[in-house]
Formats: sequence, structure tokens, C-alpha cells
Amino acid sequence: EPTRIKKSSLAIRKAFAKGVLMFDGCVTKGGRIAFSSKSRKLASAIIEIWENDNMRHGKLHKNKRGEWTIYTTAQNKYFKLLAYFEERTQKQKLLRWIHGEKEAEPIIKKSSHLSIQKILSVLKKIKRCDINFLEHTFRRRYSTIRHYLKILENQKSIRISSTPYLWSSCISEKAAVYLNKKTHDIVFLKIRERFGLGKNTANTLGIHKATFSAWKLRKNRIPIGTLKRLCPLLNIKFEVVTKGVIQTDRDIIELI
Repeated sequence: EPTRIKKSSLAIRKAFAKGVLMFDGCVTKGGRIAFSSKSRKLASAIIEIWENDNMRHGKLHKNKRGEWTIYTTAQNKYFKLLAYFEERTQKQKLLRWIHGEKEAEPIIKKSSHLSIQKILSVLKKIKRCDINFLEHTFRRRYSTIRHYLKILENQKSIRISSTPYLWSSCISEKAAVYLNKKTHDIVFLKIRERFGLGKNTANTLGIHKATFSAWKLRKNRIPIGTLKRLCPLLNIKFEVVTKGVIQTDRDIIELI
């Protein structure tokens, strides 16, 4: 950063930082600004400008290519990030698009194995699923997929929650759930009528009596696979029980 600019007002220093980031910065899938340079002085200057502008950032560090890397963090307000890119440029369009503005329409690569379009295409067919289903479908970890899901959530294309509107075969039977009190009471009343003592139910399911007691007292969630096994024995429709789910132990993704 030239000395004359370094001694100037914050507005002028921000204009300098904008020029640097417009040329060599990038916008990440997480909606943050990142910058790498062989020059530690240049990276440090951008950090100093960010700090004067009350921008939160990560620590300056050296990457595997020997470049000094800096990045903003999630605590920053969206409008403050936009100020570091010119209007109608690709990077600003991308930043706006990631934060929910569909009409921004940046140029997006469509050749990758995982993309917004491919996730939406899957969801349009199945309507809802858990994250494990997407991990298996795309052979990617949740840490990678979640960035794309966050963009879709920002754009109000999907809903991510622990409370599905409806159940789906694309939600694992290993998912454990809490039922609303009305549904919970009906299930355990039917269990009492069918099996009598709790230990009889525990023996039938092949579980410890303490586990059954924790379910009954709503101390622990009940695996959905267990409810699926119980429903025919209790003469209850599985679809009716799943409508009473108020919380799962995993994220459920639903198309809006």
C-alpha cells in the first residue's frame, strides 16, 4: 500500500482495498471475502483497513503455496462486504447471489460434480431428505454440501430444520425423533394395551428396559426405525405417527 494512501482517510484506503480485492480477491461459497498474496505487507495492509472498517476477519496465515492468506468471517454484515466490490461485477453478483438475491445471476460453472442446480434437481424429485441422503447421492461430506444448502436456504428455495412437514423414505430410519405429546401418549397407551409391562416391550424390541423407560418419559428420542416396527404391532398407521414428529436428531432438507 503506497505511503500516501496509507496516511489518507479510511474512504481512500477502502478504495485501495477494493481495487486489490476486485483484481485478486475471491468470494467463497460461504459468502465471505478471501485474499492471498506472496506479499505479507499487502495482506497485512488489507487486514489493517478491514480493522479500521470494523470488519471481522481470520488470522493472517501462510497457505501450502507459500501465500499469505486472509479472509472475512461470518459475523460481518452483508452490506459491508458488498462495499469492497464494484456494482454489476462478477464478484459482487456472486456475493449477492450467495446471500439470497436470485436476480443477481452470476456466471456459475455447471460442470462440477456438485452444484446448486444438481441439488435442486434431486430435491424436485424427492421433495425432502436428510443430509445423509445427500452425502450418499453426491459422495461428498456435509461440510462441503452445507455451503450449497445455505445458498439455497438464503434464496428461499429450501427449508432446513429438525422438524419435517412430512416424512419421507429419503430420511434414514436411524433418525431419532421426539413426538408431540398427543401422539406420544397414544403410542405408549397402545404399547401398554398390547404388551403390558415395559420390560415386555423391551424384550420384544431387543433393547434394555432403561432405554424403553427413557423413551416413555421423553428423556431420549425414539429411532424412527423402531416406530416403524411398532406401528403394525400396535395397529397404528406409520404415516399418522410421523405427522407427530416435532424434532429430529439431524437436519432435514425440504423443497419449498
